[in-house]
Amino acid sequence: MDEGERAAISLAREIGTEYLLIDEKVGRKAAADRKLAIIGTVGILLRAAKQELLDLNDALTRLTQTDFFVSDEIIKDALSRVNKRVE
Repeated sequence: MDEGERAAISLAREIGTEYLLIDEKVGRKAAADRKLAIIGTVGILLRAAKQELLDLNDALTRLTQTDFFVSDEIIKDALSRVNKRVE
């Protein structure tokens, strides 16, 4: 876990955030071990899509065109969740 993730976890504990936005597996595990509620980038996009603030498919397509890694499984899961709400 890098210094930025350690600092984010420490700050989240100190100020009592509702969620910690963190994507890296090691950081997510460390946050979960400390009983912090976590959400990732895809989770934020999914929430925005459910509120009809963006098109999730378009947002995920754009995200995958960057150096941000997200697995196909996570993408499929997010798309199925937003599509269930629409149906």
